[in-house]
Amino acid sequence: MIQKLLFMIRNYFITALRNLSRRKIYSFINIAGLSIGLACAMLIILYVKDEVSYDRFHSNVGNIHRIVTQGIDKNGVKGRKDPNTGYLQGPRFAQNIPEIKTFVRVQSGEKDIKTGMEVKGQELLYVDSVFFDVFSFPLISGNRHSCLKDPSSVVISEAVAKKQFGTTDAIGKMIMMKDDSAFVPHTVTAVAKKCPQNSSIKFDMLLPMKETKEMR
Repeated sequence: MIQKLLFMIRNYFITALRNLSRRKIYSFINIAGLSIGLACAMLIILYVKDEVSYDRFHSNVGNIHRIVTQGIDKNGVKGRKDPNTGYLQGPRFAQNIPEIKTFVRVQSGEKDIKTGMEVKGQELLYVDSVFFDVFSFPLISGNRHSCLKDPSSVVISEAVAKKQFGTTDAIGKMIMMKDDSAFVPHTVTAVAKKCPQNSSIKFDMLLPMKETKEMR
């Protein structure tokens, strides 16, 4: 039975090769078209899969909603959407909408960091202290619930930890950051793993957001 099956397959294969050799141009067009179509379909599937996977690693992703701002000029023309919502929306919305359990504001910034006699700029994010309660970014070390409570604390990525201290064991170490005209020490309270590639928020350094009465 197996021999008959192999014989049939061999005959089909030979017949197919003969047909292809007789109609070379026609066969080439069909095979090339099929190959290109399959390749395009695979690329589209991979692209869509990557797009829909963004931020799905957060444990409570179903309850996280992102607010964006959009400017409208005097003629009613809508401008581009901006993910930076400002300081007031979170507190004001939470005060008036009971369904909002908590909020996290994220603002980009930059600080000068002093290492020895060398000063370099470092991009960072200012965030609310509940940042790691809402988002499931993995930490190498540190308490995710309290690491951003102290105004002088700082959370760094493993890349920054190795760059600054030569190790990821950086809890309790100091980073000198320029605040106004003076360099102020900030204590490392947590070290985070590299942010997933499919995250809309990426960071190497986090600082607690300093609030004023106007921000509430």
